[in-house]
Amino acid sequence: MSNEIVKAPPTIGQCLQSQKWEVEVKKVLPQYLTPELMLRVARTVATDPKFAQCTPESFLAALLKCGRAGLVPDGRNAHLIPFGKEVQAIFDWKGMVAMAGRNGVQVTAKLVHRNDVFRVQEDDGSGCTKVVHEVDFRQPRGEILAVYSRAKTVKSDEVDYEFMTADEVEFVRQTFSRAKDSLMWTKSWGEGAKKTVIRRHSKRWDLSPEDRAALMDDDDTPDFTAPQVVVSKPIFETKQVENGTKDPNGETDEPHAETKQPEPETQPESVGNGKPNYLKGVRNLCNIARVTEGELLGFLSQVGRTDGSAASLEDLALTDGEALRLVYDNWSGEKGISTQIIAARKVSK
Repeated sequence: MSNEIVKAPPTIGQCLQSQKWEVEVKKVLPQYLTPELMLRVARTVATDPKFAQCTPESFLAALLKCGRAGLVPDGRNAHLIPFGKEVQAIFDWKGMVAMAGRNGVQVTAKLVHRNDVFRVQEDDGSGCTKVVHEVDFRQPRGEILAVYSRAKTVKSDEVDYEFMTADEVEFVRQTFSRAKDSLMWTKSWGEGAKKTVIRRHSKRWDLSPEDRAALMDDDDTPDFTAPQVVVSKPIFETKQVENGTKDPNGETDEPHAETKQPEPETQPESVGNGKPNYLKGVRNLCNIARVTEGELLGFLSQVGRTDGSAASLEDLALTDGEALRLVYDNWSGEKGISTQIIAARKVSK
């Protein structure tokens, strides 16, 4: 029987004291941040007992996400949040404002309450949108009805707005957010709303590639790894059957031919290089649900997933292929994308 003593794995606190972690953090930091500052803040965060069950690997991954964004996880611009054994990096809307400022865009976000005076005169072609927002702090403001962001480009003095209703924000939260039940949403919904409208607005800003990638890299961004839709019969592939050949609608040329029911398909067919063909998959889903490509593109623009520049699904596949995957993964169900589009169509009639 071996008398060898098995060493306990290092804790997050011990890892934060290691040279190895310091080297990893230093690799991703911009010049204006030092690893000493990041690690000092991280050590303070790690003293919270809530992190005791979290893996050091997930803590480091979340810390590196903050580092790549140039945000210190100080509870103001960014947060390290434990979820079971995993640690997630959540960027605050104030952190997004800081990132925009580094790129010459001055941003602010405001909540609109029921008792506020709020009027918007949309741009009539003159290049100017006028917003009147008056708040009477002598009385309760009431429930949140909307949120908007105002962005001013320093170089040109151009001012631009983005508006979202509370319902639009909640739909984005429920449909796309990987951290929809985090404290930011459950305890301070308005903070999450500000972050949502800023992220949507940011698609029109001239950001550096690094900051744009970091802006979409925190753990509250759209979930591209969600469980995929399971359909009751194959959508993307036609299989041969005995005693007959299937036509494109899945019927055989011999009505009584025996067929073998295939297993449900959960992946779109390959494009030939091992990658799923989400373009064809989404187009087939649209055909089945009788949703036009224009309706889908308009929906993605409305919820802030795209900037509205794509004129077709082919354009979207070239510029933002992940959006097609997101559509495919979130197509069905009570709160699915197809359900939302069809419901909006009925309301507009």
